[in-house]
Amino acid sequence: MEAFNDPATMIRSIVTNAITALLTKIGFQNWPELMKFLILNLDVDHQEFLESSLECTYKILEDIKVHAENFDYQDEKYQSFIGELIPKLFFLCDPKLPSKIKLIALNSLNLFVYSMPQSLYNNFGMYMDILMLSSTDQSNEIRQKSCEGFLEVIETKKHLIGINLQKVIEKLVQFVLDLDSNVRKVACRFWNEYLTIEGEEAFERIEALKNYLDV
Repeated sequence: MEAFNDPATMIRSIVTNAITALLTKIGFQNWPELMKFLILNLDVDHQEFLESSLECTYKILEDIKVHAENFDYQDEKYQSFIGELIPKLFFLCDPKLPSKIKLIALNSLNLFVYSMPQSLYNNFGMYMDILMLSSTDQSNEIRQKSCEGFLEVIETKKHLIGINLQKVIEKLVQFVLDLDSNVRKVACRFWNEYLTIEGEEAFERIEALKNYLDV
């Protein structure tokens, strides 16, 4: 922790990797100080240190998702950490902040869609607003992460699209026409999932596209 905010980028990177590996081995219950440390570090004014904190947090969350079958999402320490983390990530997606900060924060939020913690579910409308706002960002990478967020929702939490369906459709139509090829690829993956109807699922999503079809 003392070396976490070291002036040398390489040292901060090594520390981040070490923290992630160690936390994976011992779990949240055995290192509660780290959670408090990371949350507090997301309030620093120094951009490089803030980036390091975000990158470390993202790597932890990514590792949890990769090993989801071995992780208890109801873990009390984890839930407490997430309850404090998500509002901070919302704030760090502010358009006025540097692109690197926004990119990592949005990427981290997208990781939560799969597990949908209560703190994200309760503020799902705010998350969708952030995706909408990020969809017009000047950064190709941020627009891609916005599109990936919509893709993650349609793949894993399809029922939550309904309330925002019309706005989502409009955004994905724009994404298909994006100047960046990576954004367009993600948008095409979204439509592939969107158009797949499973079992007794209603055709309402398909009906909603009529206004956009040239028939």
